[in-house]
Amino acid sequence: MLDEARSVCRTRITAGRLRAAESTGERMSLAQAVSHALTARPVTGDDEGMVSARELHVATLVAEGLTNRQIGQRLGISPHTVARHVTHARTKLGLRSRAQLAVWASYDHNP
Repeated sequence: MLDEARSVCRTRITAGRLRAAESTGERMSLAQAVSHALTARPVTGDDEGMVSARELHVATLVAEGLTNRQIGQRLGISPHTVARHVTHARTKLGLRSRAQLAVWASYDHNP
């Protein structure tokens, strides 16, 4: 279970942030970890660093395997604008690749 959680985290945050989170978790007692898990609130679109609605929409289309040109045609925007949305979303999420963005969009936002 821990390996699965680490695998998901690696696709969602940078290596440095993952190491820091693991270090913090290792210093917690079991009671502290359970308390933290029970009181942690879900991340919302209002949180700093989260993607915009348009960036999320573009990320979802990336997860469908569409190219920037295809996404642009579907949304009525230029491929350059699509590329900017992809870059901004990746930066905000700490992701290094378009593939990681696709995994993130698939994992978090598709039924």
